[in-house]
Amino acid sequence: MTDGSPDFAASDKIGSPICPSGCFQSEELAVTTYDHIQELRAELAASIDASERQQIAAELERAVAQYQQEKAAFDVLISVEPPH
Repeated sequence: MTDGSPDFAASDKIGSPICPSGCFQSEELAVTTYDHIQELRAELAASIDASERQQIAAELERAVAQYQQEKAAFDVLISVEPPH
């Protein structure tokens, strides 16, 4: 970027060490699954429409399941003994 800020869209591609598969990708922003969960929790707390709350709750449940899978995969990666 020309303003001196990092160009996360270019460096945080899905599958990179910076942003593994748990990223929601756009041209200007990569959001981790954890961040997405926090945003959904905030939306759920602020929502007053029952139908919208149901949709948000379902998406939150899927995001939490995704996060748990990613965390388990990461735990496996860091538990492996390094080569000697």
